[in-house]
Amino acid sequence: DLNKYTPDIVAYKSEYNIYFKCPIGKHQSQLVTLKYITDMDTSCECKECYLEENSFGKWCEENNPSILDLWDYEKNQISPYRILRSSNKKYYFKCARHLHESHLQIICNITLEGAEIKCAQCNSIGQWIVDNYGLDFLKLFWDDTLNGKSPFDTSCYSHITIYVRCLNDSSHPSYPTQPQRVVKG
Repeated sequence: DLNKYTPDIVAYKSEYNIYFKCPIGKHQSQLVTLKYITDMDTSCECKECYLEENSFGKWCEENNPSILDLWDYEKNQISPYRILRSSNKKYYFKCARHLHESHLQIICNITLEGAEIKCAQCNSIGQWIVDNYGLDFLKLFWDDTLNGKSPFDTSCYSHITIYVRCLNDSSHPSYPTQPQRVVKG
């Protein structure tokens, strides 16, 4: 009903946009360029049916439903059910501990790496120190001048060099170490 031509008139390698029905009749017909199907092995399957089966939201339900609680609907302005689980785009997730702002994560990294959402700031050396020793200790320990960035922007498992102050004698210069060494004690 939607196509101007019948299949016997259209050349199989034409660039005509042809409407294809949803095979189960659930969704509206969709336009597909015929050449893409015949030349490039593109499927003419229903994109909406494919999305329903392969959405990030459905993946979360099957693998880790708690991820859906961290989805930031205000910042993303799209449902996780409208995004493919293989998407390489970034979307906002809330901090699971509700301590920090929402952070961006790539969808396919979540689905390929094991269904865990980690707030970068919760997994920072700054948060680790605050959780274990308190904010006052962090202010004494972290050398803002030599590090050049916030301890909340530095992973507690990284091997980069950070500078910390000597707590025994303030006349000593700050010394280099690594966040993962601080965490190990």
